Amino acid sequence: MRRILWLGLPSLLLLPVAQASSPVPTAGQYGFDWLKGEQARCVVVTPALLTKLRQCEASPGFGSGPKPVASCKASSRSEYIIYHNKAQCQQELDTMKANAP
Repeated sequence: MRRILWLGLPSLLLLPVAQASSPVPTAGQYGFDWLKGEQARCVVVTPALLTKLRQCEASPGFGSGPKPVASCKASSRSEYIIYHNKAQCQQELDTMKANAP
């Protein structure tokens, strides 16, 4: 039994390690600036908007619906939640607004 465990350990060390990477939104996706609250609207991600997005990271979203591509800060007062398409964006925007205080 020890021999089997000993032979298994080196092979486990050879397995590739998955590296975590930051999610990257692309032009043509949709998002909204959730810090705008009731004024937030779904907008298409344009190349111009992409240049403003910084510090993108994974986001759990606002409900049990579609999961976002990323949450990206544009400034200290602006943070976009990005989705694959307009329907997903609108669904989650509606969820966020329905749960607002």
